[in-house]
Amino acid sequence: MQPPVVILTSDHHAWIIPAMLAQMEKHWRPLPERVIVAGFTPPPFLLPAWVEWYSIGEFANYPADKWSDGLRDFLKAHRELTHFILLLEDYLFTRTVDVEAVEMLYQLVQNNPGVLRVDLCTDRVNNGAAKVEIGYLGRLDLIEVPPPAEYHVSTQPSIWNRDRLSEILKRGESAWQFELDGTNRANHLKQRVIGTRQSPMRVKIAINKGKFDLETPWQWPPTDLTAEDTADLRKRKLIPDRV
Repeated sequence: MQPPVVILTSDHHAWIIPAMLAQMEKHWRPLPERVIVAGFTPPPFLLPAWVEWYSIGEFANYPADKWSDGLRDFLKAHRELTHFILLLEDYLFTRTVDVEAVEMLYQLVQNNPGVLRVDLCTDRVNNGAAKVEIGYLGRLDLIEVPPPAEYHVSTQPSIWNRDRLSEILKRGESAWQFELDGTNRANHLKQRVIGTRQSPMRVKIAINKGKFDLETPWQWPPTDLTAEDTADLRKRKLIPDRV
């Protein structure tokens, strides 16, 4: 079984959700059993039948410096989500998701209550700190960067343990503060973060400094949509023709 997927969005960037879901539908097969898009003002377009929409509240009450409030209030309304994948709306999948790996890692985090999150992309394997090989799970090589470590808390694609997340998720923080100050709190609590060398997911982060940007090579490691995917999204008018 796959974990539930939560996609956080805002009124400013909700326009990119159709592109994100199109890439998800193309590269994530079979699709997760539950996908929730959580935002504020209901979008002016129809969502696919396999996607739920949830309005957290009035957008004006959740400015950028209160990003964490939105996530806290969403989780308060969804207590059934004990473990879940957290994504942001501008994560465009660039290759096939390794669903079998995701399912194995979902079971891993459920069976290890001290783990804060399991990184699904390249966040841990490319961390500059010394990595510890902690074993394997089937064909997956498991690694860990013991605390204290930079970006122990990250909004990169991960499977989160809700209980551990609740220990570090404070109100009144932007997404960047959540990563930086949340990392300090997670390091203090010695919360564990596990990754793999195989990276079951790869995404292109499409919003750079508030603007749509597929060209600037700011993401590390570099990852891009295929020419075919880019052309298809532009043909369907899901992303701009040019930046």
